[in-house]
Amino acid sequence: STANSPARPPVVLARTSGQPQLVFDPAPQRPNPTTKPILAAKQIKTSQSLITPVQINNTAYFAAKDGNFYGINTDSLEVVEQLKLAQPVNRLIRDGSRLKAESLPPNAQTVLDFGSSIDALDPENADPSGTAASIAGKPLPQKFSQHLFAEKQVVSLNGKLYRPLTLGGIRILDGNNVSEHTTKVVGMGLWKIALLPQGPMGYDNTSVYALDDNLRPTKRLINLDPDVGRWTSARVNSFLASDGKSLCFLSAYNNKARMMIWSPHGSKKLREVPVTYNETITTEGNRLILLGDGYLFCGGELTWLPSGDAAPLRFAIGAPIPSAAAPARRSAAIITPTAPRKVQNFTPPIVSGDKILVGHAAGNVYVFDTSTFAAPSSGQDGTGRAQSNP
Repeated sequence: STANSPARPPVVLARTSGQPQLVFDPAPQRPNPTTKPILAAKQIKTSQSLITPVQINNTAYFAAKDGNFYGINTDSLEVVEQLKLAQPVNRLIRDGSRLKAESLPPNAQTVLDFGSSIDALDPENADPSGTAASIAGKPLPQKFSQHLFAEKQVVSLNGKLYRPLTLGGIRILDGNNVSEHTTKVVGMGLWKIALLPQGPMGYDNTSVYALDDNLRPTKRLINLDPDVGRWTSARVNSFLASDGKSLCFLSAYNNKARMMIWSPHGSKKLREVPVTYNETITTEGNRLILLGDGYLFCGGELTWLPSGDAAPLRFAIGAPIPSAAAPARRSAAIITPTAPRKVQNFTPPIVSGDKILVGHAAGNVYVFDTSTFAAPSSGQDGTGRAQSNP
């Protein structure tokens, strides 16, 4: 939806939206040591069905869909706010000085008022609601604001705003001028932009794209599926992150998810582990983050994959986790699809100082020391420091 016009219905693309393309999905160059389990440093009891948390100053705010609301001090780890809201909660949003809880249909109630602005512009997600009338005080013309339901991402870069469009196009707001550019890359559906140290890159559920100066896709750097566009008909479930020295692509489609570390521009695959992830339970926020010498993904488990040769680390609740053995070659048998109803997701993480706070769909917030996610070369044995059971 937009500030100037009602939302159009979600676009559903044909099963094959382009022509068959060559797959670039080589075997990883490095074998994985056995995945090592880690333990949480602390568990904080909450209701089930936690949604994406929000951090404001030194407090992490978690809410459950039933209306239970929690504020956790990230220093003391004490619950400093606990409320029962008058209606169910679908999303926490910042609005000026207020933290609001939005229900379905959207009807936001103010939970807390901080007296000064708590808005924080995320350059990769400059319009989290998809309905902003202005961004950073600048009004948005209707020509830029109008978008399909799924075209919610707005990227802020070098004073311009960019909106990725279905079928691989890009809409640009430069001052008061709005322009659109189409791509020659075939078979694109919905896609997103990641702002990385090596420059912006595009991605969807099965591919990573090189972009030109207008952030328009120019070619596929990585392609995991020959039937391009098949798995991007509803939303982008995948994520892309980089430390400048490597590229982590979390690809999720058809109830299969893989966490892969590539060279910075996707020419070599270095490591790979299968992960679980319930794609049907949408949560906003970034589930893949750079953490220490590796990357942390919060899906059906917490999975930390180091950039080097150290063992992957995992935290799981109750259910068995996939083997971390790297496949010798691309094979559907390596990654067994998991029925979505059997996987419950963790929330996207909050990292504050030396603490990581992550909620779980079954209830409770789990706290980890960042030093738990450390490769042996940094003085750890790879098993993590936390010794208390969650």
